[in-house]
Amino acid sequence: MSRASSSQALAKPWRRPSESQVGFSYFVSKEASNYCDDVLSKKGQDLIERNVHIHDFKGFEMLEQFEQRGWVDAFLGYDDAYPEMVQEFLTNVIDIDLSLGSFTTYPHGMCMNFSVNSIHTMLNLPIVDNPQWPLAPSLMPSRCEVLRELTRGVYTVLNLPNQGDLASQYRILNKIMTSVISPSDNISDVNKERVLFLYGLGRGFSVDLAWVLWLEIYNYVKHPPGTVALPHISLLTRFMRSKLVPILKGEKPIKRKSPIDN
Repeated sequence: MSRASSSQALAKPWRRPSESQVGFSYFVSKEASNYCDDVLSKKGQDLIERNVHIHDFKGFEMLEQFEQRGWVDAFLGYDDAYPEMVQEFLTNVIDIDLSLGSFTTYPHGMCMNFSVNSIHTMLNLPIVDNPQWPLAPSLMPSRCEVLRELTRGVYTVLNLPNQGDLASQYRILNKIMTSVISPSDNISDVNKERVLFLYGLGRGFSVDLAWVLWLEIYNYVKHPPGTVALPHISLLTRFMRSKLVPILKGEKPIKRKSPIDN
């Protein structure tokens, strides 16, 4: 996907002359239009995010840690989502500043900045000045140590664990992670990135959650994987609606799922 510099950004995004103002109408360039047609339109549009009422998880040993992190209320507020609006949001990304965690985009022709600070504000997340996670490679524990922690010593030589292999607290944490932190409809297979992140959370390393969420969205824009569903579709809809992005005629929401349970 080509991206214009700030000096090249159009005052009013280009729009297909033959289309009415219904979904996928605005593009910052012809390349962005092609990107939407050839890549994003083929992605799944399932709403994977789910609200998480952490206090409902009886015996969740990490509850106090989540309260100290200031994350408890951040996992609520997920609602219906508009996939066409989100596809346009992801299609029209320009002016990326990776060092600041920020980019500009034009959903439905409206210019807006989406940044780590946007997520901090929207989810009322604390700013972590010196996050410990991700650990430097030299400080990363061995695979045996990670598996020992996640399975409470039952396994140390698995290639990758699945949901059933995890200790009870990590099974709950995996549910929470796949519902709101890194939304996925595949809760059973725990990939390497999720294994390490579960370890980091469980061991209490400080994490700037807003950065984690922003980077996941940024990485999807840069390298959209396979037919995986759009990332954080409810979160992005919520952000755009807070900026008064209109719901256009013909756009239909995806209904939210029920909250996860124990």
